[in-house]
Amino acid sequence: MNVAIFSARDRDSRSGNWVTASRWRRLLQTAGHRASILHHASDVDNCGADILIGLHARRSSKAILRFKRLHPNCKTMITLTGTDLYRDFAPTRSRHPALAVRALDQSNRIILLQPLMAQRLKLQWKKKSSLVMMDVPKSKQPPRTKASVPLRVCVIGHMRHEKDSLRTAMAVRDIPTGIVEVTHAGKALSELLQQRAKRESTKNANWSWLGSVTHEKVQQLMKSSDVLVNSSRIEGAPNVLFEAIRWRLPVIASRIDGHVGVLGNRYKGFFQTGVTQDLHRLLLRCSQHSKFYGELGKSIDRLATKYRQGSEFKSLTSAISKL
Repeated sequence: MNVAIFSARDRDSRSGNWVTASRWRRLLQTAGHRASILHHASDVDNCGADILIGLHARRSSKAILRFKRLHPNCKTMITLTGTDLYRDFAPTRSRHPALAVRALDQSNRIILLQPLMAQRLKLQWKKKSSLVMMDVPKSKQPPRTKASVPLRVCVIGHMRHEKDSLRTAMAVRDIPTGIVEVTHAGKALSELLQQRAKRESTKNANWSWLGSVTHEKVQQLMKSSDVLVNSSRIEGAPNVLFEAIRWRLPVIASRIDGHVGVLGNRYKGFFQTGVTQDLHRLLLRCSQHSKFYGELGKSIDRLATKYRQGSEFKSLTSAISKL
């Protein structure tokens, strides 16, 4: 089949949606399909696709509806990626995006990236949903059992409001030097965050900012770190968590569905979202209590077995076959 993937974010953005689109294109090509990535709604007019997969309900809604209108015999799928489900369709919103609702109603299938997403769907959407979770490539990296001194912490991701990007910096401000060192990789997506990050760099001896770096540099940073912190307010199922699992890197994460759905409700590395002191406490606990750090390492190692290589390929091709 000819499958097109719509992502409003292009390669230069290095966004999670682009990463997912690129990975799925490779998986679909491996399965024998012709696969391409589209970025503009008008691209669907003559794309020749039998199936269109949209990433993010609101951002892909125009493309999905246009494709359905122009090619009524073809099929569509929408992937809920996080900010659409947890912000655009949040219970606190008085009105949901009309085009996104129409696109989800008309779409043949809906893809979820972690199981807790299903709890937010109305019944008619849940009935046509499929779970497609990222998997973890095989790695010879052993479980982490002992942290370094100082504790080497990495934060991976572009700085934006949804990521609560400077939470880790705030959590280590008052820690004496030589106990915890944080390195943040990712560019600031607003002038305000860039100014705040520059100020933080000058006054916080425990926090350094690399800005935008290559994927290879990110991998090296994760391999050499003791802990990954993901402090997001909103997430679907962040790619960086699966990368951390690949490198057997213990994770400290805000307690939101996007993290709990991947790490499990019993994982011990959660802190209350937006609460600096709670994150501060967990970082010190990782640094000072080897038993606790080892427990996180063992949990991550078990998850690497759970999300074994090939599971995403199987789930994605299964969702395609149901069309």
